[in-house]
Amino acid sequence: MKARIGVGILVLFCAQLVSSVVIRPRPKVSGAPIEPTIDATKLNVPIKNRQAFLDMINYLRVEAANIYQISNMHQLTWDNDLEKQVASKDCSEMKDGPNYMFAAAPNLELNLRHWSNATKEKKDETIIALFAPFLYADESKIGCASIGKSCVSSIVEFTEACFLGPKHSDNVIEKSGTPGSQCSGGKTDIGLCVASASKLSFISLILIVIFMISI
Repeated sequence: MKARIGVGILVLFCAQLVSSVVIRPRPKVSGAPIEPTIDATKLNVPIKNRQAFLDMINYLRVEAANIYQISNMHQLTWDNDLEKQVASKDCSEMKDGPNYMFAAAPNLELNLRHWSNATKEKKDETIIALFAPFLYADESKIGCASIGKSCVSSIVEFTEACFLGPKHSDNVIEKSGTPGSQCSGGKTDIGLCVASASKLSFISLILIVIFMISI
């Protein structure tokens, strides 16, 4: 079964700066733990701490894959080119591109407040909903940067942002099943999918080898 990631998560991103918004998270799948497993007090890493921020997002991707049984959730790696693209953009350019998706840096303080106010049964789903732009299964790389000014996207105000690639939101597919069971490129040590090398790159490598042999 293939389906794009549930809209029930994505619409909640606009709640990130509006504390009065009622959050209705995407329900856990049958069999998922009822007790919360995510400690949102540890989700307080700013993007300037690059590796720690990346580890935090990948931790949430593992949790989301388990809670919603997503079989093709990829582990993110840091991409310097995406970071440079974010840093070079103006406010009007903070949006999805042809091969990446835009995400405003998470409002860590407000996210924690929403999580604290959620019922025990909804804590995991609430924090995942608030980090939804970072949890598209098919994305495998991320770059974040400060943009040196305050921008507004819809009702979200931000001074830092991230681009996640290599796909646009219209092309992202979420597959149902045991986490890590549909990884065409294999799995990482935390159980998420490794990004597959492109077919073009593989063919190019073969052509280079043939050329070198023929010399």
